[in-house]
Amino acid sequence: MEKTENHSSVSEAGRPVSPALRCLYNLIVKIETIVCYVFFIAGTVALVVDIFGREVLGQGVFGAQRVAVYCMAVAGIMGFSYVVSHGGHLRPTVLDKLVPQKLDAFAARLADLLSCLLCLGLAYASYLFIYSTYSIGERDMTLPINIWTIQSVLVFAFGFAAIKFLMFVVAPALRPVTSGGDI
Repeated sequence: MEKTENHSSVSEAGRPVSPALRCLYNLIVKIETIVCYVFFIAGTVALVVDIFGREVLGQGVFGAQRVAVYCMAVAGIMGFSYVVSHGGHLRPTVLDKLVPQKLDAFAARLADLLSCLLCLGLAYASYLFIYSTYSIGERDMTLPINIWTIQSVLVFAFGFAAIKFLMFVVAPALRPVTSGGDI
């Protein structure tokens, strides 16, 4: 069983985390990581190519800026779920002192469950949004692509985040150490 830097292999109650659950979690994190990096690099390359065209050839590359925007949007939206894996989201800490320390584990699991439900709701709302775009056949005016193909990342990002939050409820040892800022 692979042990990561931010996670332990045993849950808070002393039960080991299921190898299948850990494998699924690691697979989701790898997929998100690959998508984020590939689209970020592709967006950067598209911008560099366009700048090279403008500065050296005297004319930008057709569609390069739009490709860059779409690539960065995909990387940024998938980044939402990616950051969940690393405990990097901002969170309000004002209520932390109101909850007795002995209930911290319960409060963390409750927060993960609520976050799971919120992400499921956002995934569903994203699906409805994407379906409406698909239904009217909205296309990009510059590039010959359907807009819904780019918007689909919303469902994946919120869906992956919901799955991970549910995993944190079931196996708290998978929950990353919080590294995000406090508000």
